[in-house]
Amino acid sequence: AFQMKEPLFGIDVSGDYVLVLANCNDYGLEVLALGNMEWKSVKGYLPGDQVGFMYFYAGLMAVYFVLALWYFCGMKMYQDAAIPIQKFILATMILGFLEVTFRAADLIIWNVEGVQSDVVTYTALALGVLKRGSSRCLGVMVAMGWGVVRDTLGTALVKIIFLGLLYTGLVIAQEFFFVAAEDVQTISSTEKDELLDLALLLLPIIFVVNLIFYFWILSSLNSTAEYLRNMNQTSKLRRHLRLRCLIITSLTVVAAWFILYLVQAFTRILTQDQLWVMDAAMHANYLFVLVGVSILWRPNSNAKDYAMQMELPAAGDDENELELSCVVPSADDMAFDDGNDPDHPNGVRVDGAVLG
Repeated sequence: AFQMKEPLFGIDVSGDYVLVLANCNDYGLEVLALGNMEWKSVKGYLPGDQVGFMYFYAGLMAVYFVLALWYFCGMKMYQDAAIPIQKFILATMILGFLEVTFRAADLIIWNVEGVQSDVVTYTALALGVLKRGSSRCLGVMVAMGWGVVRDTLGTALVKIIFLGLLYTGLVIAQEFFFVAAEDVQTISSTEKDELLDLALLLLPIIFVVNLIFYFWILSSLNSTAEYLRNMNQTSKLRRHLRLRCLIITSLTVVAAWFILYLVQAFTRILTQDQLWVMDAAMHANYLFVLVGVSILWRPNSNAKDYAMQMELPAAGDDENELELSCVVPSADDMAFDDGNDPDHPNGVRVDGAVLG
């Protein structure tokens, strides 16, 4: 038996190292290797390509905390004027904060102790999936104009939540199959292939659910903007156009990321230590959209009445606007031809007009 007298080796130069075990016997005698092998850099046990992520998650955690605290304080300050969609926005912020907190904790534990905590790792994974499901639901809600042209979504809210839960359940199941397939110590190669096949079987289903979400968001954006334009709601239309610009910018970033991903696959323009930037860009893009939505739907004293008021353009060059305190019909309940309502050719009768 061969046993190393000094199992510790000092490495003075940073770089990529490979441990090679050679069996020089012509007949290929079996080699049994026992014991643990640990690699540790001057910064800890964390692999070099994950160090940047550890600092990135720590910074992202601070940003999420400040954002959620600001939004929560605003909701408490204007709690009498709070609207339901603000609760969904705050919940999405909290999920994002918890996800990056557990991801940062997972990498810190790995860096200090040399092994990952299963509880922390799987919790971070589940929170990330919940955040993605919640963000898709929130995207449909704001695209449909909740809190802008309608004060309730009615049965559509049930459909949105159901689709979000379906997406979350499918992705969690897929992630579970991938994680179980990696546990080579307790399963055979046949069982591993079966688990990978199940995970790949869910891939087209998740892709279809994502397409439904994206189509729903884009179609709702267009229909709501068209409704506001037909009703001459310039103030509300301005907000919705800003939302559309926000989403288009985010989709442009995703397209650029996908192109860079393809380029990286063929040319390797990024080193192993720089690959974390690819995933970090998606986290930053998500935060960009969430910050934009939170600003557009920020708490204020008029938030509850905003969706209940209808703006009428002033006659002539008068810049004054007339705000009507009434229940405004939603975009799905009214159809227009050339901007005229066939049921009310002389205009909509409104009680309790308030000069704004």
